[in-house]
Amino acid sequence: MVSSQYPDGDAAVTDAASDDVVSLTEPGADVAPDPQQATAGTPRDSVAPAAPGRNISPVEQVRLQLGFREESWVEVTDRYGEVIFAELVPRGVARAISGSPPLTVVIGNAAGVDLVFNGKPINLSLHTRVDVARLTLE
Repeated sequence: MVSSQYPDGDAAVTDAASDDVVSLTEPGADVAPDPQQATAGTPRDSVAPAAPGRNISPVEQVRLQLGFREESWVEVTDRYGEVIFAELVPRGVARAISGSPPLTVVIGNAAGVDLVFNGKPINLSLHTRVDVARLTLE
């Protein structure tokens, strides 16, 4: 299922800066291992098996294929609110992304991007305002 994140009628468009914080270690810096962390060859706590009769199935994964005819930016968020893809992509590049649905997708310069969801082409113009496509894929 594909649903647009734009309400019917005019859509308000705002620029939002990213508040993501990334911590990096300087090259050559000594990093002390965490003594609480298990290492290879160290015994680990045993894991209890699942209760009998209880089926645990993996979360279904869906697949996006993106083709970039023009430079564009894309952000894809999975069902858990985790950003699984965020990139400024140059023209002529293709990307494949898998994740747990529903996926929230935001594409800048949407007119320059082809999107295929689980093998089906998606018409981004139906989900685009001011050249930014916003949609949810399930």
